[in-house]
Amino acid sequence: SSFFNTVFLFPLAIVSLSTFALIAIYFNEKYVFEMVERAYNWNQFSDQGSAFNYGAMEYGTIKLLKLSFYSFTTALFRPFIWEANTMPMFLQSIENLSLLIAGVFILIKTNVFKLVSSFCSKPAYWFLFMSGVIILIGVGFSTYNFGLLSRFRIVGVSAILFSLLFLFHEQSSKYRTI
Repeated sequence: SSFFNTVFLFPLAIVSLSTFALIAIYFNEKYVFEMVERAYNWNQFSDQGSAFNYGAMEYGTIKLLKLSFYSFTTALFRPFIWEANTMPMFLQSIENLSLLIAGVFILIKTNVFKLVSSFCSKPAYWFLFMSGVIILIGVGFSTYNFGLLSRFRIVGVSAILFSLLFLFHEQSSKYRTI
């Protein structure tokens, strides 16, 4: 059953979600781009402080999907230490660095195949992880300020962190209590 979930259901779910997202963006392209353009134009008034941007916005469904990786990385790991101008931004960058180190540690300590098969056999972990990824992509697209980003990303970071910690506990525990 776990092998069937790993080989068939997990990739099918990822392909289905990606296809649904592509179709939703394609049919609502006008509204998605209007929202992104309003946020981008609003940010252009402030080039100081904690504002940031992705550069020139290019519109198109495929370009928006390519930008989703950058927005996920922005929501999860920015501000970097060298971008910190104030003490709260510096503390946020230290938190982001610790998240990066914890994520790399969990990925190194667990076997990748066991990690994927655990995701497939435990739908709650997979749901936590995917909902966190989707939330962080949305936050990265719509937020152009580090202060807002640090508040909006709490739910997504918590979901990803808890799913990875549950999986790490399951992989490393002699006494499986979960």
